[in-house]
Amino acid sequence: MTVQFKNILCPVDFTSASKAALTLASSLARDSHAMLHIVFVQEHAQELGNDVGRYHELWKTLPRATNVEFEHHLLHGHPAEEIKRFADENNVDVIVLGTFGRRGLSRALLGSVAEEVMRDAKVPVLTVRPDTKNLEPILTQNVEDQNEQCD
Repeated sequence: MTVQFKNILCPVDFTSASKAALTLASSLARDSHAMLHIVFVQEHAQELGNDVGRYHELWKTLPRATNVEFEHHLLHGHPAEEIKRFADENNVDVIVLGTFGRRGLSRALLGSVAEEVMRDAKVPVLTVRPDTKNLEPILTQNVEDQNEQCD
């Protein structure tokens, strides 16, 4: 049995990692006939002008003919907190999040929105690196289905 999602959240930040996450999230949404919520969180309102053009460019990159129902959401605040809040308030089933997988000193100094979301989210979080190849839909079988096959 394939896992079926109703609401998928994909935060974006214009990086190659978030584009890879959006590719996977779109595929999952299409296969599940789910609503895809694409969220951009602007931490500082005064910087919004710099990102509006990039945000509109991102809209254009979404394939319109993929039969994916989606909504865009522009939020303001701390990215990890806003992502978790949105997931809670919108009955999100899974969060698909891009990450660069930093390690060591760069991770300690920079922190990680992905790490905070993974640690504190109340729903599963799939992380996707920008160098991930062949982003096929993730299929998960129900344990009961597997047991029936073994009988």
